[in-house]
Amino acid sequence: MIKKMLTGFAAVALIAGASLVASCSLTTEQTAAVEKAYNATCSQEPALYQTFVLVATAKKASDKTLARAAAVHHAAIRLCETRPKDVASAAVQLAALYAQLVTISAQVDKLPPPVISPGTS
Repeated sequence: MIKKMLTGFAAVALIAGASLVASCSLTTEQTAAVEKAYNATCSQEPALYQTFVLVATAKKASDKTLARAAAVHHAAIRLCETRPKDVASAAVQLAALYAQLVTISAQVDKLPPPVISPGTS
């Protein structure tokens, strides 16, 4: 479930990063695409984090794992709230945060599924 949500986040952040790496200066179209990707990533991140926390908590992830995810979340929020003039560089930073979240998510995916006792909902 988390992997499916991360796919959208990845596309947004990594396209922006790749555009920056591919050329030293961005065209107007590339800049517009990066800004669109940046905005989409910033709007999707809170829901992604909430979903991650629900799944990780249900799977009894460690406090350390949850704290790492929270640190990534807060860094992304700060980056989105303090929108820099150079959105392309910020998009690369979002891609780096995404990579951290993918790593954390992979660790949570390895945990056994939650056990639901009969008679609970």
